Amino acid sequence: MRVCSSSRQHTRLTAAAWLAREAGLDRPEPPPLPRARQRQVVAEPDAVLDDAIVARSIAPPPGYGQDHTIAQSTMSIALDTRPLHGSRGSGFRVEAIGTLASDVSQTASWVKYGGTAVGFLDLNDRERVASLSVTTTFTDVLRDGTIPFTELAHLGGFDPMRGYRPGRLVDRSAAVAGLGYRWPVWIFLNGAMHFEVGNVFDGHLESFAPELLRFSGSIGLESRGTTDNPVQILFGVGSETFGEGAKIDSIRFLVGTTHGF
Repeated sequence: MRVCSSSRQHTRLTAAAWLAREAGLDRPEPPPLPRARQRQVVAEPDAVLDDAIVARSIAPPPGYGQDHTIAQSTMSIALDTRPLHGSRGSGFRVEAIGTLASDVSQTASWVKYGGTAVGFLDLNDRERVASLSVTTTFTDVLRDGTIPFTELAHLGGFDPMRGYRPGRLVDRSAAVAGLGYRWPVWIFLNGAMHFEVGNVFDGHLESFAPELLRFSGSIGLESRGTTDNPVQILFGVGSETFGEGAKIDSIRFLVGTTHGF
């Protein structure tokens, strides 16, 4: 069982995430800067979002056009019955994570929390491992104010639903169910496939409906020797909602260390 606390730093609040969700555009968020105890988030003009708001095609997202100074503390706890090293073995992992944040520029505070439960089955004790996972994330206001949309629940990027770019799916809560398979291809590499179904929703999954779910699939390579955060090289796709026909509307190639199963 592991417990950790951390803080992160971002430098600007853009409209990419909210615009992508409302208008169906794929635009990545800027990469995070090194960790710090406090982070300054500065609103900068975004011509694409500004034009969309002026044209009244979308409503301004929460916190847009404002500067935010956010202090936060994050703690996670995990129980994992798999071997500490290597990719072999069956077992399960349960992880919970919580973040307490405050925007001192508007005396607002909120909590972001969630968890993941995963079961692993080594099919023949030769590192051919199938997995089944469920992940949820929630955000709740603790004190009057607005939660900047960059701090809401999100999917895509290096989180679950890898077929979508960072910030494509953003709202008050999120839920994902996933099926994965991993097999050895070389002394240092495993092959990996991920098939996931999920989406973001209103607070506490209030707007959840089967027709609002999306599909994400990815396939590629990942490093061996770790059971938690492997380095991955993946090709992924994401679909429209099932109610809209589930047509593929996102294609991406990613290289990096992911968090998720």
